[in-house]
Amino acid sequence: MSKLQCHYRIAQKQGFSLVMKSSRSSTEHFTIFSKTNDLSHPRLGVSIPKRVVKLASGRNMVKRLVRECFRQLVIVQGKDIVVHCRKEFSKQDRAEVRVELEKMLTKLFTS
Repeated sequence: MSKLQCHYRIAQKQGFSLVMKSSRSSTEHFTIFSKTNDLSHPRLGVSIPKRVVKLASGRNMVKRLVRECFRQLVIVQGKDIVVHCRKEFSKQDRAEVRVELEKMLTKLFTS
């Protein structure tokens, strides 16, 4: 697993706010916000509230999972995406949640 490069990340609160005002789609575990950008590549932001995932290790695990799914997709469109975690999941459910997230991201980039 390699690191997601910094130009593929939404780092500032302003960027998150702009994307979170645009279109969204939801599943049991995630809400994904998306907005087209003027860049030739996509950018990703991950939002995991402490009230949803209490421990920092759990929040970091979710972030790694989301970034890895995003990194493995071959994306050529310029979109900003914010993935917001809505519900905590266990390590045993990680494979199911990964499939759910991959389906959402693929659907987002094919539409």
